[in-house]
Amino acid sequence: MKKKTSDEGRIFLSYRREDSSGYAGRLFDRITQHFGKDRVFMDISDIEPGVDFVDTIEKALSSCDAFLVLIGKEWLSCRDEQGHRRLDNPDDFIRLETSTALKRDVRVIPVLVEGATMPTAAELPDDMATLARRNAQELSDLRWGFDCEQLLKVLEKVVGEPEFPQAGAVPAQNGGGRPKLSGKAIAALVISVLVILGYGAEEVVDSETAVGAIFLSVIALVLAIVAFFDIRLKKNRGKSLAITGIVLSLFVCLGVLGNLTNTPADLPAPVQDSPVVAPASSAGQSVNVPQLPLTRSTGNRLSQEPVTRSSGRTVQPSAPKTIDGNWRGNDGLRYAFQQQGEYVQVVAMNNFQVQMMSGEGSFVSEGQLELQYILADYTTGRASLSLSADGRQLMGTYHNLSTGYSGALMLSR
Repeated sequence: MKKKTSDEGRIFLSYRREDSSGYAGRLFDRITQHFGKDRVFMDISDIEPGVDFVDTIEKALSSCDAFLVLIGKEWLSCRDEQGHRRLDNPDDFIRLETSTALKRDVRVIPVLVEGATMPTAAELPDDMATLARRNAQELSDLRWGFDCEQLLKVLEKVVGEPEFPQAGAVPAQNGGGRPKLSGKAIAALVISVLVILGYGAEEVVDSETAVGAIFLSVIALVLAIVAFFDIRLKKNRGKSLAITGIVLSLFVCLGVLGNLTNTPADLPAPVQDSPVVAPASSAGQSVNVPQLPLTRSTGNRLSQEPVTRSSGRTVQPSAPKTIDGNWRGNDGLRYAFQQQGEYVQVVAMNNFQVQMMSGEGSFVSEGQLELQYILADYTTGRASLSLSADGRQLMGTYHNLSTGYSGALMLSR
C-alpha cells in the first residue's frame, strides 16, 4: 500500500452530544494518537455566527475520505425541546453530515457504542436510508482496545497509514477505554455513610455537631448531582451510584436538619407540678401524668415519710454545690435540674423535646443526691447519685420500683 502523508486522507467523526459525547471523545483521542490531530475533523459546533453551516459541512466532507457516524442508544430517538425527533429536522447537524457523506464518494462507517443496534431504513429519513445498508463496526466497553485496533486497520486502508505509526499512542485505560466509574458519586456515598456513622454514634448531639453533619451532607449532595450530570454526558459511568448518593445525602441532610430543629438548645427549668408527657396511647392521645411528690418507698407504694438510709436513721440534708442547669445522660436524654438549697427538681427530655421523666429529691449528705421519679409510662423509681469533686458529673444507679429494673446512670454538664 502506498503510504500517504498527513496532508492526504482525513477522517470525519460525527456524533450527537446528547447521545455519545463521552465515547466520541475517547475515540477521537485514540484516532488522533494513531493518525495525528490534523487528519481528524470532529466538531462543527464552533462555527462562527453568520457562516453557512451547510457549506461548512460540505467543505469539511470534501476533504475527508472516511466518515464515522457514532451511534448510541439515543442517537435515533433523541428529541428537541418541542418533543420532535431531531433526525426528522432537515437542518439537524447529524442528518446534514450523514446525508451529505452518503451522497459523496466517502467511506461511511457506522460505529455502534453502548450496545446500540443499527437502525433500519424505515426508521431513517429518506436521505439517510442507505445508511442502514452500511456494515457497522461495534466498539464494546469490554473490548474497547481490541475493537479500536480493528477500526484503525480499516481506516488505514481508506485514508492511508499514519506518517509516524503509533506515535504517541498510549494503552487504553480500564482494560479497554470504558468510561471510568464516577469518583464524585463514590465520594458522595462515602461522605454520606461517614456522616451516618459519626452522627448516629453520638448519644446526644449538640447543635455544632448537627451543623457539621448538614454541611458534609450538602457537599455529598452537590458531588452526587454533578456526578449524575457527568454520567448523563457519558463522561463517566455509575448512574445508580450517583442516584443513590443523591437520595442518601438528601435523606441525611433533611434528617439532621429536622432533628436540629426539634432539639432545644436549652431545656426549660423544671416547674413545680409540671406534667410528664406519656407516650401516645393506642387511640393516639397523649396522657398527662402529674409529678411525683418527694416521698420514700414502702414496697411498691409511696409514702410521705422523709428520705432515710437503709439503717433507718434519718439523714440531715446538707446543701452541696449547685447543680442548676442542663446535663447530658448516658441514656441519651437531657436533664434539667433546678436546685433550692438541698431540695432538687429535675425533668428529662429526649431530642424531640418530649418530656420523659419528672422527679425530685434532696442532698442527704455532701455530694450525695437521692431522687424519686416517675416516667412517662407511669412507672416510678429511685436514683442515688454522687456529685464529683469538680461538680461536673453525677454518677450512680437507678432502680425502677414498678419493673424491678436497675442500672447505672451518669450525667455530665
